Amino acid sequence: MLLWQEQLLGPSQDKLVIVDGKTLRHAHVQLVSAVDGSGRWLGTVPVKESSNEIPAARQLLGQLELAHKTTLADAIHTQVQTAQQVLFEGGGDYALTVKENQKELVQTLATLLTPGKFSPSAHNANSCADSRTQSEPARDPALRMPGGEP
Repeated sequence: MLLWQEQLLGPSQDKLVIVDGKTLRHAHVQLVSAVDGSGRWLGTVPVKESSNEIPAARQLLGQLELAHKTTLADAIHTQVQTAQQVLFEGGGDYALTVKENQKELVQTLATLLTPGKFSPSAHNANSCADSRTQSEPARDPALRMPGGEP
């Protein structure tokens, strides 16, 4: 079906990969699927009977082209291993949901994302300031997820 879709529509040019799991109630089957930002189907895998959608999503992500794309997923997929797979193995970026039950991660993000002084320019925004004085360049904080892993 993926080959037919590509023949009909051409390769997907969308930069989003959206992963989500669904349960087919009356069939007692759980599936994890991926679509792009336009809703184009990218693939589906079943969740093993004694498992959950986390390993199934990782299996599906391993089959997809993630380079230069952003993967979106809900909070169940906010896992170090999943983020590393998208980033390091896939060459893409990710935006994962964080919920209050992920206390360490919520605390880390609250600390890192505290509003502060920001200038979108590397140059001093104050035109009255001495041009020989430059502010220190911004430092990227090393974001660490719970457990100390990047």
